[in-house]
Amino acid sequence: MILDNEEEIINIRKTRNFIVGIFILLVAIGWFEFIPVTWYYAVGILVFLFIIFMFYWLKQEFTYVRYSDTDNYIEIRYYHIALKVKRNMIKLKPSLLAKYEIEQINKRQYLILYQKTKTGLFKYPPINISLFKEEDRKKLKINLTKYASQNR
Repeated sequence: MILDNEEEIINIRKTRNFIVGIFILLVAIGWFEFIPVTWYYAVGILVFLFIIFMFYWLKQEFTYVRYSDTDNYIEIRYYHIALKVKRNMIKLKPSLLAKYEIEQINKRQYLILYQKTKTGLFKYPPINISLFKEEDRKKLKINLTKYASQNR
């Protein structure tokens, strides 16, 4: 089974590009003084609003996640879609999955996987799965529960 949130990521990027385009258009209008205000006031206000928008954008932690359980491995690829893109991957055998948790912090949901090792449990870093559709989240829970219950 393969689950991903690519469609949601594409929609978020389209929205961001639209908003950035509106900001550029408004800066151009302010620059050419179509608005009866001195151009540097209009441009200054728009640049300030753009900085606030970018700060808000970076705080959202939009994450692309692709879950796959084919080829006798559980594989989760994920990365944040903000400015810097650091791609991460978790790949483990289903027999090594000890348990999983889904934590809710504010409005975000995080998936945390635990792997069995010789010295105990290894906790993977949390993965933001908030952009998954509700039905995909249910499928993910059912699948991970199946693998975790087989290993008890």
